[in-house]
Amino acid sequence: MNKIQAARRGEGMIILNGQADDQIKAAIEKVSGVKGIDGNELSFEGQRIIAGHGYNLTVNSFDIFKCPNGYVLQVYMDNSPNWIVVAKTISGLLKATPDKSLARRAHGELVKKGLASIHEKF
Repeated sequence: MNKIQAARRGEGMIILNGQADDQIKAAIEKVSGVKGIDGNELSFEGQRIIAGHGYNLTVNSFDIFKCPNGYVLQVYMDNSPNWIVVAKTISGLLKATPDKSLARRAHGELVKKGLASIHEKF
């Protein structure tokens, strides 16, 4: 199953790249339950709420998932390891995102969907 099929079924899925798989799995387990790993696909309890596009020839794409115990931001990079941020709240997720340019992009997508306030500070 690919990410689009998983999203249609209301399931969370992250594509692992072998570089930080254990850290990604541990992060997911802070806010969700891992359902399984099939090849390079990690499935978990969660629903993708944002599918963001890449920019600056560095970020390929990013996804935000709503999970039973919080939120996940998964970032797919072009030429460096993918990374993940998890938090209990959307505000906490944005504040914890180390790339503030990406946090602003994610915030804009969340505002478009009515999931965050335009006045939110992070």
